[in-house]
Amino acid sequence: MTVWLMRVIDCMRSVVGERETEKALQLGLLYSCDDALQVGLVDEVVSESETLAAAQRQLSRWNQVPRESMLPTHTPASTLLWQLLIRLYIVQHYFTDI
Repeated sequence: MTVWLMRVIDCMRSVVGERETEKALQLGLLYSCDDALQVGLVDEVVSESETLAAAQRQLSRWNQVPRESMLPTHTPASTLLWQLLIRLYIVQHYFTDI
């Protein structure tokens, strides 16, 4: 299994939980946008033309969080960015109703 795929799976586990990830992988589930929103895999659903603006809004929100509050969670901004990019990739390539 590639490092990239392991990071995607780890990200999914941290977002929707072990059981939902297990079901999705074992059953080969494809989520509709509404289903992905419902299980928490995505934060919002936007059209393809709005993707960049939505990503910029999300990064802007994260940039407003004081660095000191991130230290206890040991979640560097690069990890948050990586998770956002994975989510955008998943949305663009795997949802059934885009």
